[in-house]
Amino acid sequence: MSVPVTTAKTFRYERKFAIQEYDIRHVESLVKLHPAHFSEIYHERYINNIYFDSRDLENYFGNVDGDDTRRKIRIRWYGDFYGNIEKPVLEIKHKRGLLGTKESFELPAFTLDETTSAVCIQDSIKRSLAPQILKNDVQRLEPTLVNRYKRKYFLSLDGIFRITIDSGILFHRMYAYHNNFLEQYRDSSGIILELKYDQEHDECAHSISTHFPFRLSRNSKYIAGIDCLYNAVY
Repeated sequence: MSVPVTTAKTFRYERKFAIQEYDIRHVESLVKLHPAHFSEIYHERYINNIYFDSRDLENYFGNVDGDDTRRKIRIRWYGDFYGNIEKPVLEIKHKRGLLGTKESFELPAFTLDETTSAVCIQDSIKRSLAPQILKNDVQRLEPTLVNRYKRKYFLSLDGIFRITIDSGILFHRMYAYHNNFLEQYRDSSGIILELKYDQEHDECAHSISTHFPFRLSRNSKYIAGIDCLYNAVY
């Protein structure tokens, strides 16, 4: 039986930088040489996501149109992409401009292979302990996109600022039935660096970001994935 993981309501800043002009080694070197003394924490790992949206891509177009308040619903798991998914988590990401927070709920294990259907995914959500109102909300949505990427984690010496670096971002279409995931598309954005910190430290954040030769970007992996897949098809 699944249990809630977190029900966070505190918003924090999430500033993203899409990087194309540097390779992953150079980006990591710039982070480690930063005056804030960032050091690597945790271990590098693969992150996998299944994103949900309405049939008319309501979430996608809301983001593209610049809605300040947005919501993203996804299933996330770590490690292997294919096969038995042991610890999937349903996440509801809330965004207000550059501020973000999320709620997370464990899901029962499911299998991702050529037999996986939208019905199988929805069944896992139905059997979870997520609030019924959330389950009802997700039932009107469809799995639209799967992505996968490598992530590294860094923390400043004072423990205030956290950086993640995502690379090797791949996208797959998600169909109602018969998903073999053989077709994959690479994100042209290259590398995504994200700077995360609590709201009370926003005045200090400028001194962190100005040491990087990167431009702030309104990057969304979901938006990039939909754009990539639709361009590939059409």
